[in-house]
Amino acid sequence: MLYRLEQKMIPITLDDVNDTVLCAGVYRMAEMEPLLAHFGFAPQTLRELKEHHQHTVNKLDAYFGYCFGLVHEIIKQDEELSFIHIGVYFKKNLILLVCEDEKALKRFQHRLELIPNTSYSLEHVLAILLESVLAPMHPLFESIENTIMQMEEDILSMQKVTMTANIMKIRREITMLSHYFAQMLDIAEELQQDENDLFQKDQLHHIRIFADRVQRYEQSVQMLKDYIIQVRELQQSQYDLNLNRMMYVFTIVTIIFLPLTLIVGWYGMNFTTMPELTWRYGYLFVIALSLITIVGCIWYFKKKDILQ
Repeated sequence: MLYRLEQKMIPITLDDVNDTVLCAGVYRMAEMEPLLAHFGFAPQTLRELKEHHQHTVNKLDAYFGYCFGLVHEIIKQDEELSFIHIGVYFKKNLILLVCEDEKALKRFQHRLELIPNTSYSLEHVLAILLESVLAPMHPLFESIENTIMQMEEDILSMQKVTMTANIMKIRREITMLSHYFAQMLDIAEELQQDENDLFQKDQLHHIRIFADRVQRYEQSVQMLKDYIIQVRELQQSQYDLNLNRMMYVFTIVTIIFLPLTLIVGWYGMNFTTMPELTWRYGYLFVIALSLITIVGCIWYFKKKDILQ
């Protein structure tokens, strides 16, 4: 659907488009064929759109008299990150968004309706539409941060020490977000350079605001990356601590039973001159000696605060 942005959004046809009034449209890919020739867009851009679902690269290319970009909206479904693929065309007083997701198209259209009519400009509308692509980032960052915090609490409370798979999954998501915002920052820089001279200088602050927002998102991703690294180190330290405790227990048990091993070895020699072997109470004597040895070792370790 194509709209003229004047005092309000007015639905128009292709024949009503001109360079003097800002127009914006949201389309599905199948509707783009007649628009390419009408607006002078290169056919290869449509091929890129059709192959867009195979890649997750955000980019902006400058053509003669217009720009064409590919961006992604990141959403979380079933605990996995997925992408909504979006194509962007813009030239003097014209912006077109191309997307196969019906909900996304309606959301972009609704976002256009919310723009005050006093703010209609190519730079402002473009910045708002690109910012709407980033709208799911706040709940996504909050979800990732809450997941990391829960993992940290589980590790500290010893409920779960081994959660390497979960940590690696979150690290992959954060790495993907890091690449995503690096690419979006490149797009923001390309927009500020304005190679085709499509923007008005006094309206470029809208693009700069968008670039600043992307940079803040990139910093948030870096903070999450540092946070998950700290949790990974905490997990490793807790794992090492548990291992040390286990070795400590094994050492204590070995020390306690070492005298018993000596007793067994001593009386196991079966020398005929050992009076205990023929003594009527020899067996009970060895049992009592072993028990006294165990109790004595335990008492000594507790006295020295070795057993905790």
